[in-house]
Amino acid sequence: MQAYYHWVMGGTILASVGLLFLLTRNSPVLVMSPKGYAITLGLGLLYGFAGTLVWFGFRAGLYLNYACSLIYLTRPRLGLNLWADMRRPEFKAHFTNPRPAKEEV
Repeated sequence: MQAYYHWVMGGTILASVGLLFLLTRNSPVLVMSPKGYAITLGLGLLYGFAGTLVWFGFRAGLYLNYACSLIYLTRPRLGLNLWADMRRPEFKAHFTNPRPAKEEV
């Protein structure tokens, strides 16, 4: 479920940047710098990448999940539930990648 929230957040950021670009590209008053686009696109891609790492259970995804989940705490009903899920042993076990034993020949 954590990956889903990150993908939704990343998609929302990317869609918002695209919509903002379409609405303000010919406006002389509302101008967003290329640096602003780079930062917001980077955030959208970061959330998408975090969701993918969480989905596949990579160890780096666990830490990136904590960092990206900080923003969800602004909505207590959502954020506190997500942080409670992150403390569950099942969630932490998802990130332990047991390596298969090497077969002796």
